[in-house]
Order: sequence, then C-alpha cells, then structure tokens
Amino acid sequence: MKLFLSLQLSTILVILLFDGRACMKIIKGKEAKAHSRPYMVHIQQSPELCGGILIKPHWVLTAAHCNINLTANITLGAHSISAVEKEKQFRKTNRVITHELYKDGSFNYDVALLQGDSGGPLICNGVLRGVVSFGNIRCGIPESPAVFTDLNSKIVCWIYKQLSGLL
Repeated sequence: MKLFLSLQLSTILVILLFDGRACMKIIKGKEAKAHSRPYMVHIQQSPELCGGILIKPHWVLTAAHCNINLTANITLGAHSISAVEKEKQFRKTNRVITHELYKDGSFNYDVALLQGDSGGPLICNGVLRGVVSFGNIRCGIPESPAVFTDLNSKIVCWIYKQLSGLL
C-alpha cells in the first residue's frame, strides 16, 4: 500500500504537466468510495477549515487564502472527519510557503504549500486540475458552486521550484 501511494503521489505533478485535458464543469458530484482518495487532506485551524492535496510525501498543496500557520492540524486518510477510522493520520504543520504573487483578497495565484510532519482538490478524469479558491462555506451543495485556482504551467513550475530547493 505504501509503495502504491508513493507511486501515485510521485506521478501527480508529472500528470499535471503533460495532460492537456480539462473539465469544463462538475455536475452532481458524488461521495467517493471510502478511502479511495488517500491524498485528500483536511486542514483544521480554529475556527477555519480548508482542504488540500498531498502532492509529495510531507508536502500539501492548498489555497493561499486559507492563511495556514503553524497551529494548523492536518488529517490524512480520512473518509469522515468525525468518525474514528484506523486509516487516519494526524500531522502538524512545520512550514508554509505562499506563492509570492498571491495578494490577500485576490484569487490569482491562490496557492500555498504546507510541509507537514511527515483549499480541497479538483480532480477531473483522474487528473489534479485545481484547488478550491472560493465559494460557499458549505462544500458539495449543487446550488452553491465553488471556484478553483487552475493549476496552470506557471503554478506547476512554482511548485517544482519550491520543492526542488527544499528536498
């Protein structure tokens, strides 16, 4: 399982660069099979909640507007935040790197990286395409759409630049 997860995670950024497909809309999303998305991350920083995606071991991609700091608690492997699940892993935040072109109140370059001790993803046709930038506080409501930051080539290059200097 660890090898599978490592291989899956190590290919996410490569897929971003080479897959040109894009989703134009999400219609009637549905609950994922329990624990089928092990890279999904829940970030709790009282009283705010944010989502993220594990892009490499120890690195989470989220939205910059979440203003994550070192008090944030990270949960990995959860299907339900409130239920007791053996798959859950809990981490603390060691470091936050916000995109240098992000400006508070703007939704351009709304991305940040978190290094854990070890905003939610948009996945289209099995490919990571974005992170939640803004929308209604309640997720998954059909009448309440969310807007995502596109993980374009500039942002993907920024992620690689940040991670290559730190690994």
